[in-house]
Amino acid sequence: MPARSRSPIRLGREIVRGLLLRTAIQARGGECGPGLRAGAGTHLRWGGHPGIRLGANIRLGVGVILDVPPGGTLRVGDRVKVQHYTVIAAAHDLTIGDDTQIAEHCSIRDSDHGLEGGATIASQTISSKPRSTDGLGG
Repeated sequence: MPARSRSPIRLGREIVRGLLLRTAIQARGGECGPGLRAGAGTHLRWGGHPGIRLGANIRLGVGVILDVPPGGTLRVGDRVKVQHYTVIAAAHDLTIGDDTQIAEHCSIRDSDHGLEGGATIASQTISSKPRSTDGLGG
């Protein structure tokens, strides 16, 4: 059975959304290589800024959220594919290497909240340190 082909209309929409996302990132000092494709609902939680650096030929699936507040740094290498409904959060410094594929419904973060008893999670301190997918294999 032959592989299912993508609808030209859907592919066109992914390319247009990618161009809009790329423009938003670059307009605020970030970097974004050519060939970005983005599914419906993909967005930058904090908008574009200089800490966002996306490589070439990246594909972001439906509903992907890039949660990178001002002061945080996200570097994504070339030819990275992020599947649907994934959250990538970089409060401090997060690097995703070239040719990485991330499955759907994942949460990738460089930070964690405290677990002190008697306090709400929202009031807990957040700890963060640089993280990278480079060297993790496959």
